[in-house]
Amino acid sequence: MGAQLLRQAHLASRDIQIALLATGFKTTMGTHGAKIEDEWHVNVLPPNTRRALDFLAQEEWLKQSHWYLAGGTALALQAGHRVSVDLDFFTEDRDFENSALFAAFSHVGHDWNVDVDRKNTVYGTLFGAKISFIAYPFFIPDQEPHWYGSIRVLDTRDIAVMKIVAISQRGRKRDFFDLYWCAQHVEPLEAIIRRLKKQYPSVAHNYHHILKALVYFEDAETDPDPVVRFDATWREVKTFFRKEVKNIALRLIG
Repeated sequence: MGAQLLRQAHLASRDIQIALLATGFKTTMGTHGAKIEDEWHVNVLPPNTRRALDFLAQEEWLKQSHWYLAGGTALALQAGHRVSVDLDFFTEDRDFENSALFAAFSHVGHDWNVDVDRKNTVYGTLFGAKISFIAYPFFIPDQEPHWYGSIRVLDTRDIAVMKIVAISQRGRKRDFFDLYWCAQHVEPLEAIIRRLKKQYPSVAHNYHHILKALVYFEDAETDPDPVVRFDATWREVKTFFRKEVKNIALRLIG
């Protein structure tokens, strides 16, 4: 009788979790079931992306894994600052078995397609939404993650640090908007930059290159403007970085 009651309680808790996801509430699953934290901004996702996200939120294998959702969509879900499309998953593990990942999607059928299959890198589509899985051992998350069902979602502070690296490699317009939002609402730009050493401990950081990348907009100029849901223009974003970097450079590199 006791075991049956426990099972019924677990199933009821899972039903509550799924129902809360459907209404857009951020939840965490603990020993006492679902707890409402605050609201997910699921309205920023196109239908295909929302469908893929909600499907993954019910996949137990993902909950038991080391995968976490990062990138623009993870930020947009928490901030609601812009429309975002791609689902970008990373793991701290140095390697992962592509075949094991494919096996986890074997029951999806034609709604799961692989476009790129390389060592420690998979790009594909799930229900028509772009999705990626990448081994990313260089980065150490510093904040407690949030949970969207079975999906571990990186905190905005950690996402901000990753955005610095993304821009230093090839800054897209949406990355600049994301980092701008973080610098306005999460923590100052200089504080984000200074956390690079702690969260990318095995990577040599050239502050001169990083600061230069933060004011190099040529590659991003031809990108389409992201659909933002906060008060900011591309001109304002560029002006902000030019002003901030000038001041930060005096303290970081003299």
